[in-house]
Amino acid sequence: METTTPCTLQSNGVVEGANRTIMERVRCMLDDAGLSKNYWAFAVSVAVYLKNRTPTHSVVGNTPHEARHERKPILKRVRVFGCLPFVHVLKEK
Repeated sequence: METTTPCTLQSNGVVEGANRTIMERVRCMLDDAGLSKNYWAFAVSVAVYLKNRTPTHSVVGNTPHEARHERKPILKRVRVFGCLPFVHVLKEK
């Protein structure tokens, strides 16, 4: 048994690996989209959103989202990060 400093993520290899994976995804998304670091917080939320909807070894046959909510995630609104948005305007307006 080894003692570690309480409340430090650096002491937990699993958490440190998960944080590193998320940050690598964020850097790749920002670089690919050509966006500045001002969008860092939004990119982190998108990376975590996608991570929870991606199959993992820890939840066999499901995604973490399915394991928690017991239903498949709806992915029809997922778009490429940093793509140009388009708004649908009704003909009446």
